[in-house]
Amino acid sequence: MTIQFTTTPIEGATLFTTTPIEGGATLLKFEIPGGICEPADLATFNPPEVPGTGGVVISGRGPVWLYAALAHHYHTTQWVGTFDPRLGGAVVTSRHSRTAPPVGSVVALPKTVPA
Repeated sequence: MTIQFTTTPIEGATLFTTTPIEGGATLLKFEIPGGICEPADLATFNPPEVPGTGGVVISGRGPVWLYAALAHHYHTTQWVGTFDPRLGGAVVTSRHSRTAPPVGSVVALPKTVPA
């Protein structure tokens, strides 16, 4: 299966949605139909563009290497975090601006945002 990111479902592809959240960040939520993708799929990996002026919160059920690839792809944004439902927010894993939240901090997501 080739990982494809799209805003509309494509059979056998990864469903991807973006949602703007408070503070200028973007929630990137992905879903892998069937729950299976392969590392070789990263060769055709093409994540969507997001504004570079805020943070990116990655959310979805997927392998660690997919999270790592997404975090690397978005390293030009102000900060990158991963959603942790137990904490109700995004754990900041990297930052690229002095004004970004510190690494290890939890950025609360509004209850209205479907993470």
